[in-house]
Amino acid sequence: NAISPYFFYNFSALRMAPILKNERGRGRVRILCPIREPLTRNVSHFFHDIERFYNWRSPPRGVDDLAEMFERKFEHWYPDAWFSEEFKKTTDVDVFSEPFPKSRGFKIYTTDKHDILLFKVEATNSEEFANAFRAFTGCEYTKEKKHNVGISRHYASMYRDFLQSRSLSSSFISQLYSGSLVANHFYMSRELEEAAKRFTQ
Repeated sequence: NAISPYFFYNFSALRMAPILKNERGRGRVRILCPIREPLTRNVSHFFHDIERFYNWRSPPRGVDDLAEMFERKFEHWYPDAWFSEEFKKTTDVDVFSEPFPKSRGFKIYTTDKHDILLFKVEATNSEEFANAFRAFTGCEYTKEKKHNVGISRHYASMYRDFLQSRSLSSSFISQLYSGSLVANHFYMSRELEEAAKRFTQ
């Protein structure tokens, strides 16, 4: 019987382990693993959990405070650790141990227990990806409407001002990209340069 794929990246891999163990009794498990350019991903997660990073009695006074808070307090390396520790432990796949086709933007990993389609969300508009997704899942790939983006949430005004100000320091972004396994393993330099332009002068 066909096994429904899991959108795996949205969960703790360790929390998913018992679910995967149960599903293996029904056959091979197929896993969908979307990844996102790390700076954009980190900014999005920072604002989603913005209350964690300041005392409500002393909220940020403006975009410079937000930028400093983001650069200094956010856990920027979590995606690297997630792949190196949680994902590897749960699936027996070390994504950093073999090349990734950065231009194509997706790759299928096969183990004795899992089939994993790992893909960059920025690369999902291509016909090649649509065909691969269809072959992997038996379904058409349809992007969800962006109804839950930061601009429409409770922190909308702060998020909008932050994006418009492009107030992150270029030195911080260079440091992030130079040290990020996800950035260097999955993304081309021009993709990172384009992403950086959204956040710095």
